[in-house]
Amino acid sequence: MVYACLGYGVTSFWLAFVFANRGSWKKKALWMLGGATALWIINVFRISLVLLASSKHWGIPLGWDHHTWFNIVAYIMIFTMMWLYDRKIFSRSVKEN
Repeated sequence: MVYACLGYGVTSFWLAFVFANRGSWKKKALWMLGGATALWIINVFRISLVLLASSKHWGIPLGWDHHTWFNIVAYIMIFTMMWLYDRKIFSRSVKEN
């Protein structure tokens, strides 16, 4: 397995986003851990599907490789988590003012 398959790129993107934004260190740590765990879970799911597909001789949808599919799903998940993070932080700062 190569480093590209470990999901370091998408996980680093998520961690950098949370680190660079507002929020307490405790909240940031929880969001970082939760997001990294979610990305790890979908990566484990992807690798499991690749192994299953290989043993069953399944084709890949649309001819895209599994890494492309993982990136699509991972970035959709990250953008959703970014929206939730910003919504949570912004709603809290509006209430404080």
